[in-house]
Amino acid sequence: MDMGPSVAQSEGNAGTTAFGFTATRTGATTSAATATFTVTGSGANPANAADFDGSVPTGTATFAIGSSTANFTVNVSGDTAVEPNETFTVTLSAPSAGYTIGTAAATGTINNDDSDIMDMVGDVALAEGGCRHDCLCVHGEPDGRDDIRCQCDLYSYGGQC
Repeated sequence: MDMGPSVAQSEGNAGTTAFGFTATRTGATTSAATATFTVTGSGANPANAADFDGSVPTGTATFAIGSSTANFTVNVSGDTAVEPNETFTVTLSAPSAGYTIGTAAATGTINNDDSDIMDMVGDVALAEGGCRHDCLCVHGEPDGRDDIRCQCDLYSYGGQC
């Protein structure tokens, strides 16, 4: 049995988002088969229990009679926190009798889809000939980068800036 391709997608802002994984088997498909899957945080920014609604998932990948694939879902909890992309590993173990594990693991990447907005606009009283800068800044990018982007407008009051 082998784990299929890795999965990367955004988590959403609420509820859960299904990350679909596929395990495959070769050889006879005349009987049902199973393998256990476990999820662990991995990489530089490992996912933790909070990313999975309070507990790290485990379960069973079930191969139906005649099927060479078993599809299963790992549900990821949505939030509005700005954070780096987080990763987890799904690992197969304990296959049915007659099967062995080949490629045991696939990676899930939870892409950050949140950003902070810092509004730096304010009322500024300026004497004639003064300038005012109004800026709107956004902290965090949907792709997980920790960048700050600002757009500023310059206003002149009776003079040059």
